[in-house]
Amino acid sequence: MALRLGAEDVLQPRHELILWRTTYRHFFRSIWLFIGIGSSTGYYGILSIYGGFADFSSYLYLMHIIGPIKVGIFCCLFFSSYRLFPRLIDGDVVTLASNFFEKIRLVMALNVVLGITFTVIGIWRPLLVF
Repeated sequence: MALRLGAEDVLQPRHELILWRTTYRHFFRSIWLFIGIGSSTGYYGILSIYGGFADFSSYLYLMHIIGPIKVGIFCCLFFSSYRLFPRLIDGDVVTLASNFFEKIRLVMALNVVLGITFTVIGIWRPLLVF
């Protein structure tokens, strides 16, 4: 959020989009790594600690639902909006690139809310009644 506000104050729209293209390139590379680590350690825990899905607590089912939803949202974002975003900037289609940028931001905000929910469920699991 701070980067966006600072970029809006200092940079021209095209240069702001170039900054975001570079930032997102590094961000998405990191997210692919985190998806791999999170998924593999999560499923390792399910299989090694619980012996599979049969003896799951309900909070784990909820976390198992949210995790793949977050991954699916990320994949849709990456393969639909983000992959076109750099091409629009390179083609100097600033207005359309700005529209894609806003869509990317909204989808990321949704994924952040889901991530916070996921974390809260994991941390507060002893307090959850279900």
